[in-house]
Amino acid sequence: MGMTPSVRSLLPAAVALLGCSGVLGPVPDGKQLAIIGPGPTPNDFPGIPDTVNAGPTTIRYNTYGSSSCNRPAGEGIETESTVRVTFTAYDEEVPSGAVCTADFVTFNRTVTVTLSPGQVRLVLRGLQFGGGRTPAEIARTVIVR
Repeated sequence: MGMTPSVRSLLPAAVALLGCSGVLGPVPDGKQLAIIGPGPTPNDFPGIPDTVNAGPTTIRYNTYGSSSCNRPAGEGIETESTVRVTFTAYDEEVPSGAVCTADFVTFNRTVTVTLSPGQVRLVLRGLQFGGGRTPAEIARTVIVR
């Protein structure tokens, strides 16, 4: 399956996103913000039902990038009481001048968070797909029993 011209034109800009910070706060050394959706995979929180059980819960999400340059490097997790869990997705920093393959792939990632009963807003933060250094958030509300 080939890449569309619009995705191919986004690749150099996407790989150039090195260690930016700002609205999303500082980025840890050796990391850069990951590119999040909406991307080529329309479901950025795959497999998360509307209702989940309280306790440790695995959240799946997608990030995007070059298969030769981008490598998932975890996430920063912040909780606001029991009503909001925010996780910021990181990739390993891509060195300036790196030569990357001209593909754009989906990275399936997981994070485990402990949820308490009630309504919880899950917020994924990173960089907007196709948006250069534009910060982005994707949110999903779930009911926790």
